[in-house]
Amino acid sequence: MLNIPDNILVQYEAILKKKVSDVSDHRQYKKWLRYFMDFCDKYHVAGPESERVRLFVEKLRENKQSPEQQKQAAYAVSLYFEIQRKLDYETPPVRINTKTTSSSIQPPSVNSLPKFYEKREILQTVVSSVSEPQQSKHVSTAKYVVKSDSPEWDKVIKYGKNWVLSKEM
Repeated sequence: MLNIPDNILVQYEAILKKKVSDVSDHRQYKKWLRYFMDFCDKYHVAGPESERVRLFVEKLRENKQSPEQQKQAAYAVSLYFEIQRKLDYETPPVRINTKTTSSSIQPPSVNSLPKFYEKREILQTVVSSVSEPQQSKHVSTAKYVVKSDSPEWDKVIKYGKNWVLSKEM
């Protein structure tokens, strides 16, 4: 299990004090953050925040966590993303060329500014995934969903050539 880096832990505890009034829950929130970091590291999860949270909550559901625990975990992770956005916003740009002229100084473009996602977007994704169980699907080794309209083909896809041979014998 990964530990939360000290610099993040200090900021995370500060945001917990502001956003989570019940101090007895703080330990649980830190646990969910550790689980999330471990999950992302173990499964090499990347992408938009809402997608990472959705995948994490899906994994929690597979591990029989209650819907309330799933929501608490999603909120714990959204607080972590809030810290990350703040760090991205406050980190000054690196200056490579210290000799600039007034004509070379340009305002930042809209595309270079950090993207801000509202917690509402993440929580809506989580709530919809918690309340709507996913249909069972076969997943290939290439990690894409394999599902056909034929139950026979689905068995071949799931069990491979051995199922076909045992059926013919």
